[in-house]
Amino acid sequence: LAPTNTTNRLTVTDTSITSIQYNSQGYTGTIPTEFGLLTDVTTLELYQNSLSGTVPTQLGNMFKLKGEFNLGEQASQDALTGTLPTQLGNLTELTDYFGVGTNSLKGSVPTQLGNLVALTGYFALGENALYSATPTQLGMLTALTAHVLLQSNSLSSTVPTQLGNLEKLKHTLGFQENELSGPLPTQLGNLTSMTSFFSFGSNELTSTLPTELGYLTGMNGTAFWVGDNRLTGTLPTEFGEWTALRSFFWAEENDLSGSVPTELGRWSAFQSGVKLYNNSFCDEVTHGRRVGARD
Repeated sequence: LAPTNTTNRLTVTDTSITSIQYNSQGYTGTIPTEFGLLTDVTTLELYQNSLSGTVPTQLGNMFKLKGEFNLGEQASQDALTGTLPTQLGNLTELTDYFGVGTNSLKGSVPTQLGNLVALTGYFALGENALYSATPTQLGMLTALTAHVLLQSNSLSSTVPTQLGNLEKLKHTLGFQENELSGPLPTQLGNLTSMTSFFSFGSNELTSTLPTELGYLTGMNGTAFWVGDNRLTGTLPTEFGEWTALRSFFWAEENDLSGSVPTELGRWSAFQSGVKLYNNSFCDEVTHGRRVGARD
């Protein structure tokens, strides 16, 4: 084994720096472009500091990054700004975490990020100011099992049908608080590994809820949120198949109509958190709760 020396949060193997983990250290200033010269680094963690400026394009030269690339949650006034470099699509060996969330980034999500096909953990770009359409290339990230976080941006256009290719995803599909329009794709019914946090609330979605979402029978955690949209039609009876869902079924502030399916009474594990107010249902009671009650 090669000798390894870890000083503070910098790891040196032989004569090369192989890990940079300076998270939560209160650092200020910009990210050095020279980091792009450290081509043996496998982990870059700079999250929860007070860094500012842009994300250097040179970071795309860190081809050996495998563990984490995490620049998220900068506490400075403007945090990280500018656009996401397309060169970050070169980090094709990254497996655990790709994240630049909770900053002030603008522009579109680069299509090149669809090249991060080894990523299994987090894809986290939430809480920025990203806009334009969600790239269909995100559907190429088929190894993801944990979290897709793009919430609280200004993403527009329709939800890509290709997201239905993320069949190993388990914990979070988070697109809430954007400007997405059009229908929820029926292909999202392919995400049968999902257990919790299916979230498209606070967008501008239209049309009906796909019955295919009833295939998400693994939902045994919390949070199905499609509230605060422009959805029409009825609640699918197929949602009654989510018999292990524990809490937070939110479909409030839409234009849903008809009767609330009695099949929802099969949610034997459900504890609290139904939101169906400000719709056009013709009945008032579901699963022991008055429709409109804000649990």
